[in-house]
Parts: sequence; C-alpha cells; structure tokens
Amino acid sequence: MKKIKRFTLGMAVFMFFGISLRAQDYVPFPLSDAEWVELEYHWQPASHINYSYEMQGDTTIGSVVYQKIIYFEIGSGSDYEYYAGAIRQDTVEKKVFAIDYHWLTTEEVVLYDFSKRPGDTVLVGEEGYGPAGGYYVIDHIDSILIGDQYRRTFHFINPIYDAYWIEGIGSTRGLFSPVSPVPTGQDFWKLTCFYLNEELLFMNPEFEECTPNWTDVGETSKKMQSIRIIVGPNPATTELWLQLPGNILPEQAQIELFNPTGKLLYKVQPASRFHSIETAHLPAGLYLVRLWDGERWRTEKVVIE
Repeated sequence: MKKIKRFTLGMAVFMFFGISLRAQDYVPFPLSDAEWVELEYHWQPASHINYSYEMQGDTTIGSVVYQKIIYFEIGSGSDYEYYAGAIRQDTVEKKVFAIDYHWLTTEEVVLYDFSKRPGDTVLVGEEGYGPAGGYYVIDHIDSILIGDQYRRTFHFINPIYDAYWIEGIGSTRGLFSPVSPVPTGQDFWKLTCFYLNEELLFMNPEFEECTPNWTDVGETSKKMQSIRIIVGPNPATTELWLQLPGNILPEQAQIELFNPTGKLLYKVQPASRFHSIETAHLPAGLYLVRLWDGERWRTEKVVIE
C-alpha cells in the first residue's frame, strides 16, 4: 500500500536569490521506483480505464542500458500487465529517450527535450509517429514547487497538444504522450498522479484523486463542463461560438485563438458567458482555443473548414 504524502504544489515566486538559483537546477527523471498513474477516458459511450506505468529494473538493448516500463491496469480485477517499453536519459543534454514503446519501431526516439527555450520548435519522435509529425512550439516556461524543489514546466501553443511538461516527471497528458496518437473529440488521457519511492509527489490539479471513477454519464458530463471550454460548431465554417464554464466569470476570462503553427490570431476579454469568433476568413485546418480563467489556461482543439 502506497504512502499518500501530498507535497505542497505552487507556481514559483522567487522571493529571494537562493530560491532563484535553485530553480535553475535541472531535475532529471528518476532511475528507479517511479510510477505514473493515468486515466484514459472515452466520451461515447462513456467509459474509462485507470492504469499506471511503473519503472521496474534495467534492460540492455543494443548495449545501451534502459529502465523498463511496465503497464498495469488498475481496478479491473484482471491483473492485466505487460512490458510497455523502456526509457533512458542524458542528464547533460537534458533529454529522455524511449524505445520499444507499444506500436513504435525498435528505433530509439526522443521522448522529452528539456533543453529547449520559449519559441523553440520541438520535434518529438520520428516523422509520422508523433501527432502532426511531432512538432510542438514552446510558448513559455514556468516553474512549479514540488516538495523542496523547483521544476521547470514547459507550456505549448500547439492545437493538438493540450498539456504541459514537468522536469523529472513528464507530460500531464501521460508519460508516453509525445509519441502517442492524439485523442479526438472529447476523448482524452491524462496523468493523474506521480509517485516516487511509493510516495505521492505530484497530483494533477485537474483531479481530486489518482484513480477517479467516471463511468457515470451524468457525473462525467458535469466534470467535463467544469474543466473544459464548450465550443461549437466543431467543425466550424463561418463562426465559432464559445461558452464559458459555469464557475468562470467573464471579467476573469481571456480568450485566445491560435493557428496550427502557434501564431496568435485573436485575443479578447469576453463581455458575456457566450462569445463568437468569425472564422470565414481563416484557412481550413486545426486550431487551438485557449481560455484563461483567472488561475490557469484551459484549451480546446477546433477544426475550421
């Protein structure tokens, strides 16, 4: 049974020089005893799977040493598990590599590159394997306090990657998300918790527990509306409508629209809970709508035809 030890999480506010220096230290991935607990959710019909990736020992592939990652399904009663792949890291280059992950080839791919800076374009994995070729544009880099360490968080402005990366942990959309297909519609998978040495080190603030039960359609609908922007029609042609979630006031909000390359096209503070954006002049493609709720950004992918 894991020890549940919640650490204080907070965005870094550098109150003095010593903390500022500590925030610059790179925090690498663990080498053992790490667990990523994740949720895979499907909207129609409503269903979900709680599962985890656990780091269990070493393996040598082509004379290179990797950490083995084992998949475990949680709460199904079937004890379903399998070898999900392997990762290694280069702490000098601040990169994490993956190999043998599920359907990928046996060639090694870059899973995370924490050496990048705002404005950089990150190619994750191989062409054709990552979503949209694996290109992500870094919008900004913040810091988060986890325990007594400040870790950099990497935030993106790519319409198909509504997540951020945390040094030493990975993506809030899941450990292997940079080399995984991107879910469509209102389907998603998320990192809910990260354990190190059987202690809870990080909990995704979108969730109240590590293994949420979202099988009830009514409960799921309520939860989805509380954390996501309501947009329509999707696909859109001449106009896109947005509805603010019920817990957000217009005076707190800011709406932004980005094109597929990450260029900001539109920015406004809405005057009411309903807001429209003209889209007739925009080229067809996949776009990103972002909503600032006064505390964090919420994102939604939209298609314009």
